Amino acid sequence: NILVTGAKGMVGTALCNNLKNIRDGKNRTRNIEIGEIYEYDLDSTAEQLDEYCSKADFVFNLAGVNRPENSEDFMKGNFGFASQLLNTLKKHNNKAGIMLSSSVQATLAGRFGNSEYGRSKKDNQRWFEVKDLSEYYPDIDSAISRIKAAGTESIYFLAHSTGGLIASLYLDARKSESSIKAVVLNSPFLDYNLPKFQKNVLIPCLAFFRPLIGKMTISQGNDRVYANSLLSDYGGEWVFDTLMKFPVSPSVTVNWLSAIKKGHRKIKHGLSIVQPVLVLSSDKSNAMPHNSDLVLNYQHIQQRADKLGNNITKDTIPDGKHDLALSIKPAREMFYRKMFAFFEKY
Repeated sequence: NILVTGAKGMVGTALCNNLKNIRDGKNRTRNIEIGEIYEYDLDSTAEQLDEYCSKADFVFNLAGVNRPENSEDFMKGNFGFASQLLNTLKKHNNKAGIMLSSSVQATLAGRFGNSEYGRSKKDNQRWFEVKDLSEYYPDIDSAISRIKAAGTESIYFLAHSTGGLIASLYLDARKSESSIKAVVLNSPFLDYNLPKFQKNVLIPCLAFFRPLIGKMTISQGNDRVYANSLLSDYGGEWVFDTLMKFPVSPSVTVNWLSAIKKGHRKIKHGLSIVQPVLVLSSDKSNAMPHNSDLVLNYQHIQQRADKLGNNITKDTIPDGKHDLALSIKPAREMFYRKMFAFFEKY
């Protein structure tokens, strides 16, 4: 059962029509079994929303306003309704998946992002807000499903940093996924690179009190040395969208810290990934910006790699940066050689 809010808008109408075509067998490009399609819009009632939230298995939240007569209606129509939707789902203990949408303008730093519309949308969105890293698994499941549906039988994993942590936990939980043949982890985030007090006392204490202070934000500092080592404007070699890959790490919540700590604890106790895994890191940390890992401790990576499974290969890339693929040319060329040579074995 699918709930679509904003169902009579342009995107909502198109989505509902496509969902109906899939349900009725007119569109056979998607292997999805659809039951009821609940269409909610401005003329719907609170009683209908309550009913739909009690029965929905997935929610597309397309509802929102971007050109109201009164500026206060931005908060009411965007932040206010999204809060009402989430609270109604919570009332029925419905843990349905939710897609929250907004215009790309809400992410911009210019006049749209700082407008009433942008603020009303961004108040409902928080980067890295996750309570358990398993929340990423359905996304990976979906990607694998689509790749296999396109006719690909052998899938190879490449994951970097936090993605390397998530991928490791995912593979341990999905041992029956035979299509995944081999894995390369590029500087995976297998342990915190922090002073012992922060890592062994402060973060566990925060994680313990997560049910009470989960949404409390923690600054990650204002250091942008690593980003500057990558960006061409500061002596690096790359140009990238700094609205998506931030020069300064944004604040995270206690929820996020707790999720990462839980993932690290699982790895410390040992995983049993069945696929062959190549773990690559730099050969030095916190040295010169252009020839070392400024984010993680490479020794932690190499030590924790042994906990991932029984078929683990470890190696280092001399002068590699945190993202080995963005390292200086000799280092990144070595990274690609080792990665593709490993994949070719399987």
